[in-house]
Amino acid sequence: GSVSMGDKDYLKDILVTDLGASIHFGRVNMKPGKPTTFATLGNKLIFCLPGNPVSAMVTCHLFVLPALKALAGSSHPSPALLKAKLTADLSLDPERPEYHRVSLHYNPSEEHLLAYSTGHQLSSKLLSCKSCNGFAILPKATTKKTLEKNSLVNVILTKALY
Repeated sequence: GSVSMGDKDYLKDILVTDLGASIHFGRVNMKPGKPTTFATLGNKLIFCLPGNPVSAMVTCHLFVLPALKALAGSSHPSPALLKAKLTADLSLDPERPEYHRVSLHYNPSEEHLLAYSTGHQLSSKLLSCKSCNGFAILPKATTKKTLEKNSLVNVILTKALY
């Protein structure tokens, strides 16, 4: 099932009242994916991802896949984290950190991978996932409202580069 931010989000009530599950978190400070919920029922893990497809994809990579890898006995369940250089200025969100969809490319003349934004980052823009192979981790805006071109950022690798 999916969760939302509004008063039509019935999943948390169903989990607790009807099923007797324990909710460990019901909101996360991130963009996209704020309404992500995690609960347990006995030894069962319950992930309730946002209903928006882009938000669901991002939170699946950040929460569900590492949990599945850990349950499968992986010694490295966390996703690969790389350094990459931004190829354009990126605006920072004033309220929360963002996982910005990027397309990583190797250029032999560059010291770091190059991170190209995949376009509009609204969680309703499914096309931003087409060429995405990583999530650039952008901090919440403080006094700085933009990360400038050529800034180095951490990027979570979501699929093979080539």
